[in-house]
Amino acid sequence: GDDGRTYKQLPVDEDEDVEERLEPPGWCLTGHQLLDSVQFQVFMTLLIIANGIVIGLETDMPDAFPWSIFETGLLFLFFVELVLKLVVWGPCVFFDPEGQDMFWNVFDVVIVGSGAVDMIVVSVTGRPSGSVMTLFRLVRLL
Repeated sequence: GDDGRTYKQLPVDEDEDVEERLEPPGWCLTGHQLLDSVQFQVFMTLLIIANGIVIGLETDMPDAFPWSIFETGLLFLFFVELVLKLVVWGPCVFFDPEGQDMFWNVFDVVIVGSGAVDMIVVSVTGRPSGSVMTLFRLVRLL
């Protein structure tokens, strides 16, 4: 049926292969290669382990070190990973309900988003946010 919208027909070069038109740009292919690489997966796993260690040390020795430096750095790296996935895969693939990683992608958005909100609240109020965010960060270890 007619939805009332008009669509412009884009010119197609008859000599152009359809697969060439559908191939993603080079930066996107590089992004996919990075995200799928064993090195990147190992790096992100080590960051998650480091996050767990920092949580444990911060809990046992809260005054031994300015732990917020590590927390901010780790949050930044998790944020970069999240943005990289959103840009390379696109939001439709990232949040695809039938995608195999959809649960973990949404989980990461919640955890990283909560961490960012926590950091902003602490920055604005100057007061620690309490154990709720520590719980979220611990769940990230899963």
